[in-house]
Amino acid sequence: RFARFDPGDVDRFWVVAHDSAGGALAASPGWSAAAPPAIAAVSPAIGGYAGDEPITVSGERFRVDDRPPRVFIGGAEAALRSADNERLIVESPAANWRGPTDLTVLRSDGRLATLRDAFAYDELRRVTLERGWNTVTWLGPATRITAALAPIREQVGRAFAWDAERQEWLGFSSEAPSSLNTLLRLEPGSVVWLFVESETPIVWPQPLGRP
Repeated sequence: RFARFDPGDVDRFWVVAHDSAGGALAASPGWSAAAPPAIAAVSPAIGGYAGDEPITVSGERFRVDDRPPRVFIGGAEAALRSADNERLIVESPAANWRGPTDLTVLRSDGRLATLRDAFAYDELRRVTLERGWNTVTWLGPATRITAALAPIREQVGRAFAWDAERQEWLGFSSEAPSSLNTLLRLEPGSVVWLFVESETPIVWPQPLGRP
């Protein structure tokens, strides 16, 4: 048993006992340390600086016991959603800068792996939408509903939002005459209900305002 011992990058080590004069008394048999974790891929490799976006880290040897590893993106710890030996799902932390940064997996035994420039922050928030109704918060600047939905207009035909001040629902349909649509604009923080007609998940990119 060893206290305050970190094998670092060493996979095999020996212990040599010394007397008070510094002479070697005996050498132990060799011990093997668990190989460090390895990161193979990060998906997606880009996300908005507002954070809170799911990221999957693939690799191997992420766990050696019941304690989960810790994940750091750009020096900030990411919230861990799930962890097994070959896959971690985390939420990206917020950042006040843009560009690529490193991702590090720190295992419970102190061994770690770092993938350089594994993730990049930019000006977009990417929201995955499933078939059917989706509840989404709009974090972009004040934007006309037609412009906000333009990237997904082929898959999203209807949207609704609750107007708390007027205590009524506002609606938008791409098939309805514009004079019948009452949901005309999305404000920062607006909660919107979207109906996705696509059989497969789609991604809604939202432009982010300056923090």
